[in-house]
Amino acid sequence: MSTAVVSYVLNDGPRPVSAAAKARVLAAVEELNYRPDGVARTLAAGRSRTVGLVVPDVSMPYFATGAQEITQEAARRGYQVLVATTGWDLEAERRQLLALAERRVEALILMSVDPTQGDEFLGKLGAPVVVVDRPGVALDGAEAVTAHLLEHGHRRVGYIGGRADLVVSQRREQGWRAGLRAGGIRSATSWITRGPYTEQGGYDAVDVLLKAPARCTALFAENDVQALGALRRLRELGRQVPGDIAVATLDSSSLARFSSPSLTALEQPHRKMGTRTLDVGLGGEPLVHRIDVQGFELVRRESCGCRSTDEA
Repeated sequence: MSTAVVSYVLNDGPRPVSAAAKARVLAAVEELNYRPDGVARTLAAGRSRTVGLVVPDVSMPYFATGAQEITQEAARRGYQVLVATTGWDLEAERRQLLALAERRVEALILMSVDPTQGDEFLGKLGAPVVVVDRPGVALDGAEAVTAHLLEHGHRRVGYIGGRADLVVSQRREQGWRAGLRAGGIRSATSWITRGPYTEQGGYDAVDVLLKAPARCTALFAENDVQALGALRRLRELGRQVPGDIAVATLDSSSLARFSSPSLTALEQPHRKMGTRTLDVGLGGEPLVHRIDVQGFELVRRESCGCRSTDEA
């Protein structure tokens, strides 16, 4: 059997091969345990059919869901996705981007530690870079969640934030403050505590906020993982949620829906984000593109005192 026929079978073209010949080739491939050399294919074709995705922390539900949607959409288009994490470190982010670019990915999708960074570094990577940002969700969403807690009559809303140097955390704090101002409330320094985006971060924050001189009657957590930790600590302290203290958060996931009590949170358009990033990244010049994720829905659940609006 000629090498050309083998090539046509393994590459699904460009010329048709009879069913009998195809069966013989595939049987030989199985017997020899042959696997095509992906690097050689990339060099020969000039295309890798691969997309790079860089996120701060894939263990966080928001980024995990986003990665899943992007991976599934890429698969529908015949692409694979290489996922890298940065641990919320800008230098690690740049190392990961360089490593993926060296693998000849056809596009880079970046959920950056600092989405406001300039294009100088990103523009030299040699592949289209799509920077995913959500300033509106951070600012307007945080304000909406805070306003909802005020609607329940709360006047002392504590804030469980992330690291102060993170742009996303700064924006969410601004939204929280804006929500309080709109309700005629001046925030106090003792209402704010910061920590990692983990269950432990939320757990420890409760002890800090409940020791404040003016004890908070509601807690705003930047993400649902922190909120889960806060719920755990409140339960240990014998505080009823929402009877004694209300809790709400920005990022909604299955964790928020199935926690006890279920968490009031913002729902965000992950699927649209996956489609848009790939449309932009795979459709243009090797430039830096910026996509602002817009739109959110406040999902009212038990943790703030509402009846859950989730469908059964």
